[in-house]
Amino acid sequence: LTTLRKLTKKLRDTAKARGKYWVHQVLLLEAEELAITLKNKQSPRIQHAYNLAIIAATKAGCIHDVALANELAGEHFVEHGSKEMVGDYFVHAVDYYAAWGCKSKVNDI
Repeated sequence: LTTLRKLTKKLRDTAKARGKYWVHQVLLLEAEELAITLKNKQSPRIQHAYNLAIIAATKAGCIHDVALANELAGEHFVEHGSKEMVGDYFVHAVDYYAAWGCKSKVNDI
């Protein structure tokens, strides 16, 4: 967790200096940190954090990161019993991995 926080800070500094193509990565790391640290693993804050990362990656045009953020959100909610939220995340992950041309991830999910 300490390493995650250090890397998030370093990436946040990079995002400030280099702009929108880095912001979604910071947001995704922050979503992962919330998913790790919050006691309520079904908290709406976690879903909101993942959604912010997905939106930012979409705006930046980084479809591989959109796919990854959707996959990580889906995995989190599968692991913590929020099955009603899982489907859309995995469907979107598959769609974006396919658009990126990553057939092995499409088959894996």
